[in-house]
Amino acid sequence: MSYRIQLGKPTVSALSLVIFLSALGAKPSAADSGADSALAAAAETFYARRVRTEMLSRARETGDATHPDMLYCLASTDDTAIGRALAPALRVDLTPGEAQDLIAFMQSPAGEKFRWAKASLPRRRTLPAPVSDWTDEERDAVRTFANTPGGVRGMSGPDSLLLNSAIETFKNAVYQKCASSRAPAPAESRPVEMTIKETPCSAPHPFYPASARRYQQSGRVEVRLWVNTEGLVYLTAIQKSSAIGALDQAAEEAVQRMRCAPLSNSAGRATPYTATQPINFQLE
Repeated sequence: MSYRIQLGKPTVSALSLVIFLSALGAKPSAADSGADSALAAAAETFYARRVRTEMLSRARETGDATHPDMLYCLASTDDTAIGRALAPALRVDLTPGEAQDLIAFMQSPAGEKFRWAKASLPRRRTLPAPVSDWTDEERDAVRTFANTPGGVRGMSGPDSLLLNSAIETFKNAVYQKCASSRAPAPAESRPVEMTIKETPCSAPHPFYPASARRYQQSGRVEVRLWVNTEGLVYLTAIQKSSAIGALDQAAEEAVQRMRCAPLSNSAGRATPYTATQPINFQLE
């Protein structure tokens, strides 16, 4: 049986309904466990970026984004944690047909490649990287999936009270955790704070989004980046938004492509570092 609660203001009782309904089920079989894993992967793929973006947006609006530790905590929220948290609500919310559409897609080669493309930078390093570019067959598979009932539900984002309630509950819990643990880490474990000119990083080369060109949109984005001891940009976050989603995304993707070198401290040990990269989008 499927239960769907349509759009409305999220409430605690809606999330409680997920827990109650899930508790009614029998012990999952191996097939059920596989389906649960696929639905968690679907929740991660379609909702993780939105959840993280909304938490970072809240931090910018409240001024919390000026605190590097708070920004880092929110930006590093694990994709898999988001997927696991939202999977119970997704399972209850979907019809059997919609669930089957999502499960089949996530378990397909095209679904695995799509998942990698939608993943955060840290998450990509834990997933099998695509060994080739998208084939015509894989693109067709994504288009076919997008036109199925389950594909429409996934691609359009959370569209029910149940899912939105689960998302709000998760976001509030993470935000509270990050706010309560804002105390600086020990100096030896903290990344070195640098200006972007001081970093051994290449300049970013952003692509101007076609939609922004079409609508004559311009703006400035400031992207915080964290670089590990190997000189790899492993995490990014929008510290100051242009208020134009396409420009923010293009700026963050450009920073993720930046090449950096390892940094050594005064003792000759490799140390992580962090900086803020501003990017201006201005039409000629």
